[in-house]
Amino acid sequence: MKIVGFIFLICILVGIPINLISNTSYDAGWTIGEWLVSYQGGFIRRGFSGSIIYSLTNNFNINPIFLIWTISLVLYISLFLLVYKYCKSVFPKYLLFSPIFLGFPAINNNLIRKDNLLLLAFCLCIILIELYLNNKITKFYTFCFTNFISIIAILNHESYGFWALPILILLIAITKNKIKNSLFYKIKSALYFLLPSTIIFILCCLFKGNQEQVNIIHFSWRKFYPLLPSPGNEIFLPQPTGTMSSLAWKITDSLKLTLSTFGQFSKFVWIPAAWLITIFISSLYFINSISQKKLIELKSFVLISEFLIFTPLFIMGVDYGRWIYLWIISSAMVVSFIERNQKINLSLHPIYKIYEPLNKFYRNFPFIHKTNMYSYLLLFFGIPGCCWSIFKYIQSTPIGYLTLCNSLYCPLKSMI
Repeated sequence: MKIVGFIFLICILVGIPINLISNTSYDAGWTIGEWLVSYQGGFIRRGFSGSIIYSLTNNFNINPIFLIWTISLVLYISLFLLVYKYCKSVFPKYLLFSPIFLGFPAINNNLIRKDNLLLLAFCLCIILIELYLNNKITKFYTFCFTNFISIIAILNHESYGFWALPILILLIAITKNKIKNSLFYKIKSALYFLLPSTIIFILCCLFKGNQEQVNIIHFSWRKFYPLLPSPGNEIFLPQPTGTMSSLAWKITDSLKLTLSTFGQFSKFVWIPAAWLITIFISSLYFINSISQKKLIELKSFVLISEFLIFTPLFIMGVDYGRWIYLWIISSAMVVSFIERNQKINLSLHPIYKIYEPLNKFYRNFPFIHKTNMYSYLLLFFGIPGCCWSIFKYIQSTPIGYLTLCNSLYCPLKSMI
């Protein structure tokens, strides 16, 4: 297992510079472009960080690519250290370094995206709730800092409101120790606690953006050329590509894209089946990584409950690998939070008993985790960031990434 963990760390160390080298211009619309969304065309979802980058570039002539690199590296390293320290007693170290957990962004060219910002914000909120639970900070400070961090996250990407806010609301509810109050009352109280964040989330959903705003943002970056390079001249196109263009999409556009995946194949592999198998294998590793009955039950309960919360993202967006990454890391933090704070007894809640058949299924499933090959198989397992294909699957595995294909070296591409 130490050898496997070492290989995963090599993937991460190799992947970080490859991520940077692969995202050096405006033309990287789904990565660099995600950070360039700003308020130049008025208030719009995801525009907070882009406005800061725009202001720094405009006032100090700083290369925006350099700013995005610096922010992304700081966010990933901070998240890596925090999750590792917080979760290492509940999950094996090699698994935390794997492509299912913290290795995912480095291997899948997702380091220069806002996912790590959202996860870091979520992790900090969990730590604040833990400090409050242990009477180390007051309720007022917990309220202020939790909402402040969540609002910053929502202003950067509204998806935080779809998954993180519901999870935080439930965590705040179950940390209330007054047994006489119903669970519904506790959830309502927790909802009031996060009301400022909820209001901002609703505003971001209402001001989702339109084509005129998107074009204004796109045009606003032209004056920084060639400080902001664009080898393919995408900065001079009449309309933007990548993340900026998606801001003008309607809900029906997203649903059509999701439905289209049901008719997609990669060679002989049906794409939806590939994603379902990926989700299932990821859950097996997550739940069965440490064979303790109580811990397996807790992991099963948290992971499946969170999957239900993440369902809207899986319906509205096809970046399934990214959703799996958010789902796995956030679930790991919640499991560790509950395990570290023995005051929380989930068995008191009636819904916990519903999961008993699933707990038995995961405990008794004849999976390879009962053999010595368990950890080594992860070298051949990968989670593509988006749009599953045989080529992208091989590219997302540690062995494939190091030997056959990555953003700089890919002889495999001409073969598949």
